[in-house]
Amino acid sequence: MLKKTGIEIISITDHNTAKVYEALEKVDINKYYNGQIIAGIELNTKILGIPIEILGYGINYKKINEDLKRVYLSSEERNIKEAERLYEKCLQTGIRLEDGCLKNYVPTSFASKFIQSEIKKFEENKNIISEDALNDIRIFYRKYMSNPEGPLYVEMDDLVPDFEVATKLIKVAGRTCFYSSHLRIQGKLKKDFKIYIRAL
Repeated sequence: MLKKTGIEIISITDHNTAKVYEALEKVDINKYYNGQIIAGIELNTKILGIPIEILGYGINYKKINEDLKRVYLSSEERNIKEAERLYEKCLQTGIRLEDGCLKNYVPTSFASKFIQSEIKKFEENKNIISEDALNDIRIFYRKYMSNPEGPLYVEMDDLVPDFEVATKLIKVAGRTCFYSSHLRIQGKLKKDFKIYIRAL
């Protein structure tokens, strides 16, 4: 348990939601942890067309949860979009899937896991998707979906707000905002990128 670790301060930074803090209100947290919890969040956004993540700390989580509804899709809505796009990518790549299989998709689950299980139903898909990726969702996701060079890469950046909107959400609901992504940005883009980041 966290109580035994000696860690004095923690923050939970889920992607595009701070609902965990509302859930924690219903739990006797002192059973598990007696240190300080700083409300936080991690937001997907983009600068100059580059997807990044920013972290916010010391936020009013009730306020940001309300404000997020105006700017971000719910996780279920986003999952549905991802499943639909991934389904189309599979068909474009020559992967065989059952007609209408998307009607069986449950949007509270990961689209990647659902599509991986659908791909496994047809033996001929082994000619397109490696066996390790068919058997390990992490490999499937990293090798085929999240890699821009991968055949099943699904563009989702059009569903997130730009940098100014995302940072404003954090600043209005709290105070502190940090750049989180690990990207190598070079050339003129690097200079432009630094101008944006200084705004944090």
